[in-house]
Amino acid sequence: MDLLAENISKRRGRQWVIRNFSHRFLPDQVYGVAGSNGSGKSTLLQLLSSFLEPSKGNCFLLNRKEKKTAQEGMGFFAVAAPYLPLIPHFSIREWMRFHAKCKGWSHGATTEELIELTGLAQHSNKPIHALSSGMKQRIQLLTALASDSSFIFLDEPTSNLDEKSKQWFVDQLHSFKSGKGIIMASNESFDLALCEHIIQVQNYK
Repeated sequence: MDLLAENISKRRGRQWVIRNFSHRFLPDQVYGVAGSNGSGKSTLLQLLSSFLEPSKGNCFLLNRKEKKTAQEGMGFFAVAAPYLPLIPHFSIREWMRFHAKCKGWSHGATTEELIELTGLAQHSNKPIHALSSGMKQRIQLLTALASDSSFIFLDEPTSNLDEKSKQWFVDQLHSFKSGKGIIMASNESFDLALCEHIIQVQNYK
């Protein structure tokens, strides 16, 4: 399944944040959306994931049999982003079980296996609000990457991770990327080095 953006634009007031962005995103590829702070990286990611509605233009999911709008196909998306917080009173185990019921896991993974993969199994019964920002980031990233979804959207994926956790993220990215299109917005060179394709958001102003 492909994700096709056709001339999507977003205006806030009189200012165009994104203008006339078109691109075809393919499975088994990692795309980076690059740009300075405030340049519109997160806005573009939200438009592609249907978290925001464009001022004009459309996104479509395509396969050999049908074409549907991205909003109709939101069940094929998973997102890890600062503006989508975890449920604070859930424990890690409760959160992972909740997500498994909503979307399920890819690559034959089980909830208990993924709890181990977070590296936080010893904290699995703690409420999420009691965890550090880096721990929460691990949970959110693994939930998205392991999700049974066609496209994964990651906003500033390593922003709260230390060096050891950054390597953990690389390992999980490689483990779960097969069959999925991954689109990450970042201005971190570490993140962008993981991408096969770079989109400069400044080109769409």
